[in-house]
Amino acid sequence: MTLTFEVPASQSDFIQDSLFDEGALYIEVEDADANSDWEKPVYETVENEREVPWRFLVVSATFPATAGLKSKIEQLLSRVGMGGIATPKESFFSNKDWVSFSQAQFPITKISDTFWIVPDNKKGEITPGKCKQYIIIDPGCAFGTGSHCSTQLCLEWLVK
Repeated sequence: MTLTFEVPASQSDFIQDSLFDEGALYIEVEDADANSDWEKPVYETVENEREVPWRFLVVSATFPATAGLKSKIEQLLSRVGMGGIATPKESFFSNKDWVSFSQAQFPITKISDTFWIVPDNKKGEITPGKCKQYIIIDPGCAFGTGSHCSTQLCLEWLVK
């Protein structure tokens, strides 16, 4: 479950610490004025969040789904004087095998008509007779999938 709400930048550190104390797994902070006339882009890493030039922040905190969590966060916001002002919006995402989901995005890379780089989850797509040579790579454990330009050039050279 992700809870998203807007807070004054001056409260950011306290709010984030409190969200982690409540069990947040991940917190993302963005400029609430993004894409408006008030936007102040930051193009480098800011070591001290007090130096961020933004007035208001959109805070998105991801938690394990827990009953009553939204009301606990609303109470936290009330304690810092933002009750009713910063109203958390809930969003949910399905629990899935994220490793398999990520690996599924890697295609078979055809270096030539007869030489392919094949992610191990796509071994069944190897066409007998069409592909004479192939390398099977686990995209989660290996250096890559053969799709980078320099890798392809080297592999093309090897095929010749």
